This record gives sequence, C-alpha cells and structure tokens, in this order.
Amino acid sequence: MALTLVVSAIALAALVRQSLVAGLDDALISRAESVAAQARTGTSPDIPGTPRQDSLVQVLDANGTVIASTANIKGDDPVMPSPPAVRRTTVSTLNDSPLDSTASFRVVAYPVELASGPGWVYAVASTTTVEAATTSLVTLFWLGLPLILVVVAITVWYAVTSALRPVERIRRRAAAIEASDLSQRLPMPPTHDEIAALTSTMNEMLDRLETASDRQRQFIGDASHELRSPLAGLRAQVEVALQHPEKTDLEHTLTTVRDEVGRMTTLTEDLLFLAQSTESSPMTLPAPVDLDDLVLDEVRRLRNLGGRDVSAHTQAARVEGSARDLSRLLRNLADNAYEHAHNAVAIDLNT
Repeated sequence: MALTLVVSAIALAALVRQSLVAGLDDALISRAESVAAQARTGTSPDIPGTPRQDSLVQVLDANGTVIASTANIKGDDPVMPSPPAVRRTTVSTLNDSPLDSTASFRVVAYPVELASGPGWVYAVASTTTVEAATTSLVTLFWLGLPLILVVVAITVWYAVTSALRPVERIRRRAAAIEASDLSQRLPMPPTHDEIAALTSTMNEMLDRLETASDRQRQFIGDASHELRSPLAGLRAQVEVALQHPEKTDLEHTLTTVRDEVGRMTTLTEDLLFLAQSTESSPMTLPAPVDLDDLVLDEVRRLRNLGGRDVSAHTQAARVEGSARDLSRLLRNLADNAYEHAHNAVAIDLNT
C-alpha cells in the first residue's frame, strides 16, 4: 500500500508539472500571437513588457536580425541561435538564456509575415514558477505521506477488526459447544455476506449432528430395552430350572433357551441394521400379518414361564406391517405385564 501511494504521488506530481508547463506554453503562444499582430502593421523597437521579469519577447526579420524586443533583452542577440527549419509554431526548452544562465526557459517561435518579408516572434518565459510549484507539491507529499499511511493503516485495522468481530463471536460460541449439548447454535451476523453464509452452513451442520446424536441416544435406549426382555426371560427359565430341577423338563427348557437366544440374535441384527439405516430406509416392507396369531404365541410363551395365571381373549385381526417388529412389540408388552403382575396376566385383542 505504501508503494502504491508513493507511485501515485510521483505520477500526480508529474501530471501537475505537465499541466503547468502546458499552461505556460499556452500563455507564451498567446503573447506571441499578440506581438505578431502588431508586427504585421509595423512595430517600434520596444515591445511592452509583462509583470514577470523572467519573460521576454523578440521580433526577428528575414535576416535573423532583432528588430524589436522587450526592455529586459534590448540590444542582445536572438535567444535562439537559428530559427526553426519549418515555418510553424514551435515550442522548445532553453537552458541558457540571457536573463538567467542557470534557469530553464520555455521558448515559443511563432512565424510572422512582416512588411520586409517573413520573420519570427520569440516569446520566452522561465519555468521557475513551474519548478517551484512542483517542488512544493512533492514536499507536501513527502510530509503528508506518513500521515496518510497512518490514517489508512488505522482505517484498515478498524475495518478488518469490524469485519472479523462476528468471526470471533462465532469462534467463541463454537468452542463452547460440547458433544453433550448440541442444541446451541452459532450467532448469525446481521450482514448478508460470506460470513453469514458460512455461519448458516455451520448451523445446518450442527442440526445434522444433533439429529445424529439424538438418534444414537435413542438407539442405545432402544437396544437396552429390547435386550432386557429376552434376557429376563432367559434368566427366569434358568432360575426355575435351578430351583426345581426335579420338576424341570430339560428338553423343553433348553428348547426355550435356544428360541430366546435366536430371538436375541435376530434382535441384535435388527438393531445393527437400524444403526446403519437412514430415516427414509424402512427395515422391512409392510405385509399382511395375523395379529391374533402373534398374541396367542405370546400367551403360550408366558404360560410356559409359569408363576402367573395367563388368560387371553382374542379376535381375528389382520394388519399391514412387519411380523417381526409386531412380535417384538407384543413380547415387550407381555414381558412388562408378566414382570409387574402379582398373580395373573390378562391379554385382550379387540378390533
């Protein structure tokens, strides 16, 4: 940025100097035209001067002899050793003038038709004022450039700080969000820029993470609940067999244990499938299911457990669904009833 300002200052100083020189040239051309108009009708050896003492005018005849001039150059030779080769208005720079050999001058050679033949009007002015104005401008730039840089630096710092302030708030909030509580969201900035778009995207990501976390907790709870019932049934069968070995039908008990282990295997597979599935992917396609048959299966299972008086009153009922899922649902309900009942369990199915 500092380099850009320096280059811009140099370019501006050059443009200002060029403009001042162009203005000086225009003034000299105008002065030469005025003197030429007088010279065409005849002129006196003296030409009125100007308030500027560093300017002069000379009128030359066809032989290159000075026939008229301003008082400050009276009696001197022509300021140019020879006129231009082409008769047209010419502007050039002169570094050695009778007025000041150390200064630079602008010279306008203007062609004029005198009574004695073709001649020239030389209008000359020093560039001292141009150089002084350019030097003052450059000095001002060098003195003001550090101040400008400080102001620009402060402005940029403030702008960047203001732009990054929402990012810092977002960072602090993101650092405070923990896996145990994904309900928090990042603060949305009031602007509608890339930071707001990024914040919206991150909040959508947090929504998905929260949903996934909720599903994970729900899965763990469902797995615990689903596995509790078969384990409770197995434990009850084993305890009855251990307490009353003489009354236990070993083959029946082992068959029941095998069936329960099979159900637990199926349940575990279903839970793993549920963990890998998406919300839009159903586990099984719905099909006609005889609900009364499933209820009677659970009644027989509870009666085989013993210890409770199990009664049932069912009606024929056919529904659309998953036989495996409905069976698991009925088993959970039946096991809960069996566990909390004191003496009897009654199961009714009405449509």
